[in-house]
Amino acid sequence: MLDVDPPHALARIDEIFRQIALLDGVEPDWRLAPVEAEIDSIRAGMERLHLGVGSLFRLRLGQPRAEEAELFRRAANLQLRWGLALMRTGDVSRRIWGAQRLREAARWDPDSPITLLILAGCQEIGGFWLSERDLLDTWAREHGPNDAVDLQRLRKRERPWKVERDLAALQGALSLGSEMADRRGGWGAAPGWLNLEHARLLLQADSLQAAEMAARLVLRNGGDPGAGDDLSAAQAELLLGLITVRQLDYPRADEHFRRVRELAVREPSLTGLVSWMQVPWDLWSVREQADFDIDPDRSAWVDRWWLQHDPVLATPLLRENQLEYLGRVAEAWFALGGVDLAVPGPLTDPGQVILRFGRPDEWAFIAAAGAFRADANRQSAQAMSFSYRLPGPPPGSKQILFLGNAAGTHFSALDSLRGPEWPNWLPRYGFENLDDRLNTTTETLRRPAGGIRLVFCFDTWLPEYSVRYPLQGFRFDGEARVRTAVLRPHGTSPSLWRGGDVVLDHESAVSGEWPLRRRSGVQVLDLDEPGAVRLATQLVLRDAAGRVVTMAVDNGREFSVEPFSDGGLDASSLVLLAELPDTLDHRQEREIAPGCLASGPDLLRSHLVPRAEPHFLQGEELAFYLEAYNLSREHDTADAELSVVVEHLDRRGEIDYSVGTGGPTLTLTRPGVGQWNIARSLGMMSLDPGMYRLRVNVYDRRVERRVERTVDFQIDTTADLVERCGWDRLPLPGGSAFRESRTAEDQRPR
Repeated sequence: MLDVDPPHALARIDEIFRQIALLDGVEPDWRLAPVEAEIDSIRAGMERLHLGVGSLFRLRLGQPRAEEAELFRRAANLQLRWGLALMRTGDVSRRIWGAQRLREAARWDPDSPITLLILAGCQEIGGFWLSERDLLDTWAREHGPNDAVDLQRLRKRERPWKVERDLAALQGALSLGSEMADRRGGWGAAPGWLNLEHARLLLQADSLQAAEMAARLVLRNGGDPGAGDDLSAAQAELLLGLITVRQLDYPRADEHFRRVRELAVREPSLTGLVSWMQVPWDLWSVREQADFDIDPDRSAWVDRWWLQHDPVLATPLLRENQLEYLGRVAEAWFALGGVDLAVPGPLTDPGQVILRFGRPDEWAFIAAAGAFRADANRQSAQAMSFSYRLPGPPPGSKQILFLGNAAGTHFSALDSLRGPEWPNWLPRYGFENLDDRLNTTTETLRRPAGGIRLVFCFDTWLPEYSVRYPLQGFRFDGEARVRTAVLRPHGTSPSLWRGGDVVLDHESAVSGEWPLRRRSGVQVLDLDEPGAVRLATQLVLRDAAGRVVTMAVDNGREFSVEPFSDGGLDASSLVLLAELPDTLDHRQEREIAPGCLASGPDLLRSHLVPRAEPHFLQGEELAFYLEAYNLSREHDTADAELSVVVEHLDRRGEIDYSVGTGGPTLTLTRPGVGQWNIARSLGMMSLDPGMYRLRVNVYDRRVERRVERTVDFQIDTTADLVERCGWDRLPLPGGSAFRESRTAEDQRPR
């Protein structure tokens, strides 16, 4: 086995003991026949060596002859095969005899690392974890460094962390890995497989930045396809995919997982990993599993299934739920690998829970002192529990308990792992895992040349770093970008019509109890034909380093776009504005058709910023924009007036009282004008918190016709906004986020 690198050598040993651990009782005769034949062959080989009592006596005294030392090495190899064959029969007594054969092989060839590793595996299958670790450590002290032995020592130090959450065990594994790297001149010169172990440990320590750097060293230092180490390269890409999923960078995660599949198919020990990535069997209902089984094109069936469950319609080329699931496969692969000897991490009961619900919010270990009785005949020496905070409304929680067997090699779930429906999209995003809010509105204007112009308005609130807790320390200075997909009905499902990105590049500050800022942006789409339209959006905030900080998703609802009148008085949507500049010229005019003028500022040409959120804070400016079309021009002069009313609504949505406004700017008498663009401010909001309605009327006095538009809005306090955005639930400064960033910095390879 030493003809391959240490990870492949250990993978072969693990496969041997996995087959042994899967045995449940004595094997039937028809399966035992080849094993019995192998034992007979080994026994005959031992007899041909002619090892006598004198040779054994000299070996125990440590004084074998040169020719005898070689014979004992050959005999030790036969004893290894003999012991493993006995263990493969499934008989408990013969398993004990097999263990004795393995110990004898270690006495006959004490310098062999392979003999040591197989004997250590025998200790592990019996649950003697401390004995196994002592055996490996003693051999290392007596024989010095050996890559395969040291790698196994590292993994066995890590195991108490995986099961018991023992931080000292994880730190011990990291320390041993650093010693191994120092012998090679540091992490920068270490082979790819060793950097992979380092990256795995850093991932367990939640040091994501350092883990990402270590994983990239894997690909640089021999873990790439060109070097032939597909095992390390595939797992490095898997780890990078997991990290980018945690960072919400789904496009990069998609690239990493694609490379995992390309590499893993060439590595036999990763066959199971490829299967889990391709077929999410445990997520399906019984009916879906049956449909998959009988479909002639199973790959296409899986693609359709992911498409039907796509949670972010604004990214039609990505399946975020599929990437989220692949991240869960990686979580189970790394977090639970090596815990259960019989099956890999994703096939364990805790692994299947991770596939269904993701990484637990709390992972607790219950030791012997806290163990509890599962039934009348079995006492568990240890147990684990996973706790989840499930999103609402209403929010909920879920706890799943796992009982360990006597050897601590297998954990079984107490309750059923199947549910009525798998939670395919558990958001884990935002400032400290709180989702951000994206506000959207769709305003309808008339194109000057005819047709419809849709103005999509977006904005989001951002906290300032200078305010007191709970917002302290969360200033955002990066990019706010909205991805959009405009869908139109096509058969039984909507199809992509237009897509694009909008950078929220307009920022306005709001003073008050806590200083806040709002980022805004617009997207314009000309529509030749009216009809049904659906807008799907995704807000992505990236910090100055390009890392995703938070995101918000809105798949929207279908709405109908109606055409404008060609002759009678008509008006655009009533657009709320973020602010109204003092320098705005309200009497500007431009020609929109031969002989027809538009009077007043143009929403887009004048760079007015629409406001998407209908929630105002006390002290904010209330401003609006409206376009009135087809004004009568009898005697070549338009004559119109504007009325504005703010109505207070009670809890039933009925008018409680109203306040009107007036003044000389509310009338228009201009020659040649057929369209009136109106931008007005009602000043700073001094109204009490509550629900209101803005009602705007344009009256064409020439033809005695009226058009009216309304929009509802609400006035809140700053405390209301903080509660609505969830900022009041942020952890204390110096909490887990701070500790994670420090851990990542401390573990960064020097």
